[in-house]
Amino acid sequence: MTKLFLLNVEHESATRVPDKPLRPFGDTCLFDIYLSKLEAIFQQVWNGVPEEERLLVDAAVALWPGDKRLIEKADDADIPRIDRNEASRNAHNDLATQFNFLKDIDCDWFLWPNGCAPFLKVETILEIARRFHEGEPRPITTVREKRGWIWDESGCSINEHAGSTQDTEPYYESTYNVHVFNKHDLVKYGHYWNQDAPVEMYVMKDEIETMDIDTMDDFAACEKVWREQHE
Repeated sequence: MTKLFLLNVEHESATRVPDKPLRPFGDTCLFDIYLSKLEAIFQQVWNGVPEEERLLVDAAVALWPGDKRLIEKADDADIPRIDRNEASRNAHNDLATQFNFLKDIDCDWFLWPNGCAPFLKVETILEIARRFHEGEPRPITTVREKRGWIWDESGCSINEHAGSTQDTEPYYESTYNVHVFNKHDLVKYGHYWNQDAPVEMYVMKDEIETMDIDTMDDFAACEKVWREQHE
């Protein structure tokens, strides 16, 4: 079985949502939600499962040493962590630099679940890991199916506009919930995978599960749903 390493990369600083992973979110915070998922994954993947049958060879959260509050939470939860350097924590650097610490990990394939997607289910993460092991090692990413009329920036149609949007051919939009990638592709292609080749799509059906926080409006919308679900 090809080794697959579950990895989250987190940092305290965020330009659009200040203090995003630790900002109060209902009765919790995004980082605590993510750590609880990791704890559940450890229970399901490692406890009592023979090493050769484990979906994930290991898991960790990558943190910059200066992010003391995140480190304290990860250590309290007994979650393995990896140190990031200054270049890695700069979100404006290329992906190979942001993930430069992967060179020290004895694994080629990584599964990245988005720590800013509070409704992403443990079951979905593990299902994607299972799918990865069903065939040859390959990139996988989460998408949602969309139907509608699409134009380019010049106003020209990109797809065929049927009279009813439901009759148009579907297209697929990234949800940024989970990526499976090979660390060597980060250097080779400057991206998670070769963008000139097909990537396997995992179609997400639950719109709430796909919710991702990038802005303060996203944060407010997700927190509202979270409160409704946890009252």
